[in-house]
This record gives sequence, structure tokens and C-alpha cells, in this order.
Amino acid sequence: MHDKVTISHLQQMKRQGQKSVGVVAWDYQIARIADRAGFDFISVGDSVGVNLWGRADVLDVTLEEMLVCCQAVRRGTAHALLSCDMPYGPVQQGRDAALAAAQRLMREGGADIIKIDAAAEFPDVVRALVEAGIPVFAQFGLTPQRYTLLMMIKGASDGSEQSTVTELADRMQLAQSTVTELVRRAEETGLLEREQSHTDARVVHLRLTPEGARRLELAFTGLATERSQLRDAFEHLGG
Repeated sequence: MHDKVTISHLQQMKRQGQKSVGVVAWDYQIARIADRAGFDFISVGDSVGVNLWGRADVLDVTLEEMLVCCQAVRRGTAHALLSCDMPYGPVQQGRDAALAAAQRLMREGGADIIKIDAAAEFPDVVRALVEAGIPVFAQFGLTPQRYTLLMMIKGASDGSEQSTVTELADRMQLAQSTVTELVRRAEETGLLEREQSHTDARVVHLRLTPEGARRLELAFTGLATERSQLRDAFEHLGG
């Protein structure tokens, strides 16, 4: 059995041009199989809320729930590096809340590294964790939630490429308060802009900025490339 994978080991692989292989796991059995198969890292994703528990969105997953999943995966992982997603909430609340949550995921959950979505938007949080000695897996680019938000606006059924917050909440099947927060973050990062309705001054429409459209196109192109690579891989496996 291979030695314990560390962050330094993954960094060395990158410098040498070697690809690392990871997988998402939410329970002991899958983690045990993946660990024995030789995966370099195992990620406990907040996608467990949607894919396993039937939640409407990953934003509903709590810290306590992530701790339970992380603990289960930790028990099945002896050699792979264990990453755990920071759930929605602590990072948005500020550095103190994020640091406390990260410490729990490390100490109680057994994580080796903490993954933070949209890390570029929270430099103070990332800095606080690193200064406290907590390794951070910083995700850049669009988060799944933001990608969905932009796609819902761009693909409005009436072809207008704009939506109201109420319409988005209905389409995404999320609470209006949750969508309002997503919209606020997207506006702060220059991806969305507001425009008052020409027919009803009480109605405000959201539309993508040029930067938002560019980022969405990049994400869509990246997903298409990944799908092509997966298709080629499965065709190869099928002989």
C-alpha cells in the first residue's frame, strides 16, 4: 500500500508534470474503496446535500452535517489526502466564524485540508486560516451555485436574458432570501447588474454584465471539454 499522501507530495507531482487523481466521497465504504484503489485525494463535497439527501441546494447543508460526513470518510481513509468543503455560511459570516468552523472540520472531522469556494472573494478568510496553520484548498472561478444563477438569467424562457429575484427563486426552487444573497455576491464581483423595468418602475431586472457573460462562457467551454474527455475515457475502457 502506498504511503500517506501529503500536500507536499501533491505539489511535487505538479512540479514534475504528474496528474493527481481525486474522487468525491460521502461515506465510509466509498472512501475505503477509493483509498485502497490508490486515489491521491478524497473530497468530502457539500454536494452530498443534493445528491444523497435530496436537498434543493447545497447551500442548505450545515456545518454539523459536513462534520458527520467528514468523520465517516476519515474512518475509511488511511492514505489519500482528505479534503472537506466548508459549507455555506461561516465564510460569509467573516473570518472568526470561518476559522472556528475550519478548526472543527480539522479537529473533529479529521480533514487534512479545507476547501473554500470562490476563495478570491474572501482573502481575509483565507489569510486567517493559513495564518492559523490550516491548509486551504482555494477554488477559483464560478461556484456551482453561481453558474446555475447566471445560466438561469442567460437562459430566461422569454429570451430576454434577464430575470427578477422572485423569478429566479421560483426557477431554482430556493428561498428568496437565499437567492437574494447569491445575487448580492454576484453583483459585488461585477457579474450582474440591475435594470429598472421600462413598463413598471416597481420591477427590477437582473442581467449579466459583459464580465459575467465572459465568465459563464469560459465555464461552459470548460465543462464541454471535460465531457469530451470523459467520453473518450469511457470509450477507451469499453475497448
